[in-house]
Amino acid sequence: MKFISIPENGSSWREPLLYSFDLESEEGIDAWVQIIHAETNKLIGEQRLYRVKRGEVNIAPYIEAAVSVSPLVVTSPTIRESPSVIPVYVMVNGVEAPLRKYFRSKMIFDFPEMLSKGRALQGLARGEALLFTVMTPFMLEVEYTYVREAGDITSTLQFGKEETPMEVVIPISQLDRKTKALRIVVRIDHAVEHRFEVPVVEREGGAKRVAWYNQRGGVEFYTFPYAVLRSVSVEAADVEQTGAAGRLHDARLVRHIASGSEVEEEMRRISGMLLSPEIYDLTDNKCRPLKLLKRELECDPHGRVRRIELDCVESWEGGELW
Repeated sequence: MKFISIPENGSSWREPLLYSFDLESEEGIDAWVQIIHAETNKLIGEQRLYRVKRGEVNIAPYIEAAVSVSPLVVTSPTIRESPSVIPVYVMVNGVEAPLRKYFRSKMIFDFPEMLSKGRALQGLARGEALLFTVMTPFMLEVEYTYVREAGDITSTLQFGKEETPMEVVIPISQLDRKTKALRIVVRIDHAVEHRFEVPVVEREGGAKRVAWYNQRGGVEFYTFPYAVLRSVSVEAADVEQTGAAGRLHDARLVRHIASGSEVEEEMRRISGMLLSPEIYDLTDNKCRPLKLLKRELECDPHGRVRRIELDCVESWEGGELW
């Protein structure tokens, strides 16, 4: 048994991942294909082919079902391999193919790249976090400074040489009333590659924070400043279930959210969420899949995006409905 071809390291699990093999049998035998997570040794999936001489298996559906596609939500500064990265090896009748790492989007490891394009032009509110993704085969260091009138507080996150996208999360505590800005310095192999500062701002009630991944696999986020309750669908439990007629059992809320009037480059970035298969609600530092009913782009006379409006569905989590 030998492998004829396997996918390139760094391929995307959103595209076919084909393993071709030759069982080196004149009459044909059964083939047992196992897809195994290289770090946990857990079986991700398997296939059995009967009485074959050669075979080809696409493992992408198994990988996509097993991998996490949501962004990191943490309460302390963190640098971590993107949850969308998965290392696997494939075995056919006990013969193991070389280890491969697969990603949300295809990666090229020859040079470092800031995969996220956003810089929090709106600023960050207390209780929110700065999110970005960096891909580098070299040492990655992120220096972050909480800028305060009474004296700055600077710390550093580091991660060793890994050919993998790294997600960085720098939160600002809801209770932190002294920080005026968040300053970031990204060093790759000890050289400064990116430097920027994000102001701390006050948000009006009702704003909705949304995250998604761009086509390069970098996490993006934006806080929609306008959110209006559009409709509420209520489900009431019957007397037999609760002992009280008409008691609220479940509800579905539809909110209309709209962007502000951002600069052209920022509007192009935000528009990218409409191409993302998954969008997440990060409001209140919780990660929930966001189901959209309607997506609208409003353009100016020159065809430039001026405003984005969405209708999104939420499940009731208790409390007042309106």
